[in-house]
Amino acid sequence: MPNGIYEQIKKKDYGAQATTVRLGAAASPLIRPLAADPDREVRLLAFVCLDLAGGPDAIAAAFDGLRDADEQVRSRAVMLLLNHPPKAQERQLLAAFRASKDPFIRSRLPLVAGRLAPEISARNWLVLLSLDTDADVQHGLRLGLARMGDQASRDWFLQGLKAAHGYDLRSWLEDAEYLDDPWVLPGLAPLLDRTERAMDVMPHDGQNRYLRACDLAAKTIITITRAKVSFPFPRPSQLSSSELEEVKKLLPQH
Repeated sequence: MPNGIYEQIKKKDYGAQATTVRLGAAASPLIRPLAADPDREVRLLAFVCLDLAGGPDAIAAAFDGLRDADEQVRSRAVMLLLNHPPKAQERQLLAAFRASKDPFIRSRLPLVAGRLAPEISARNWLVLLSLDTDADVQHGLRLGLARMGDQASRDWFLQGLKAAHGYDLRSWLEDAEYLDDPWVLPGLAPLLDRTERAMDVMPHDGQNRYLRACDLAAKTIITITRAKVSFPFPRPSQLSSSELEEVKKLLPQH
C-alpha cells in the first residue's frame, strides 16, 4: 500500500490504528521495529497498534518494551501482554518480574501469568510474595495466584471484597471480573442487597446520577456468568428491584 502501516506510525498518523485492524496479526512484523524507535510518541503508537494486532511479534516486542526508559511505554507493553497472554512463556514472565524496578509492571505481570492458568503453576509465583512489600505488587500477586487456584489467595480476595464499601468497591469488582470464575459468585451475592453509593455517572442529559453497590455487583455477575438478561444492559442507570431479583437467580443456589 502506498502509505503503509510502518510509514503511518513513523509519521505519528493515528489512522494507523484502523490500518492495523484491517491487517490483523500480519501487521505485527511490520510494526515491531518501531517499538524501539528513538521517538517516544512513535513507540507509544507502535504499542497501541501492536496491541490491536497481537501475534508472536507483538508479544516479543512487549517483553522488550518492559525495559523501555519511558514509563508510559512500559505500561503499554505490559497491558499488551495482559491482553495477549504469552503461552508457554512463564519463565520469561518470571524473569521480567525479577528484573523490573517498576512497581506498576511488577503488579501487572502476575495478572498476565494468572491468565495462563491452568497451564501454569502457582508455586513459582508464591515465593515472590516475600520479595516485594509494595501494596500494589502484593495485590497483583494475590490476584494472579487466586486465578491460578491458590486457595489462600482466593480467601484473601473474598475477605477484601467483603470489607470493601462505597467507592472502594468498584476496583474489587473489576478484580472479580479479571478472576472470571464461578467461585467468586457467592462472595458477590450479599452485594445485591447493598445500596450505598459506589460510582458517579454523568449521562448525556447532564444530570448527576450514581450507581449503587448492587448495580455494580449485578454487572459483575452478568459478566462472569455470561447470562442473557431480559432488561437492557449494560446501562449507566440503577437497576429496578425486579431486575436485581433476576440477577439473584443467576447465582448458585444452596
